[in-house]
Amino acid sequence: MPTIATIAWTAMPACESIIRTRSRSAGMTIRDFRYLIAVADCLNFHEAARRCHVTQSTLSIQLRKLEGYLGAECFERNRGGVRVTPAGRELVRHARDLLESFERMRRIGATFKRMHEQEQAAVPVSGFSCA
Repeated sequence: MPTIATIAWTAMPACESIIRTRSRSAGMTIRDFRYLIAVADCLNFHEAARRCHVTQSTLSIQLRKLEGYLGAECFERNRGGVRVTPAGRELVRHARDLLESFERMRRIGATFKRMHEQEQAAVPVSGFSCA
């Protein structure tokens, strides 16, 4: 588990929470956010792993790393099932926002790529004759 030097929860005007961390770990990935959301939606690690096309142990390990990086436990795990913690609810909400932004960025990038390709295809080559 990464060493976290500082963790500070700060309440923001619109009831937003920010987690500030300093760590030497690799950080978080989009995949980690997808796992977090899947478990929150399913409330079951086995089902979430199936939806994410990974093993349950892979999903559990990645979520433990994410929780360590964030400095907050997102889920209470017990024999009766899984429950999202208050910190987990807030983090899942932000993860959903991040994934939505990420998908918007991918769509924008794809649009500009298509526009660029169309411009390149439409540019006449001067000095070239087919005759």
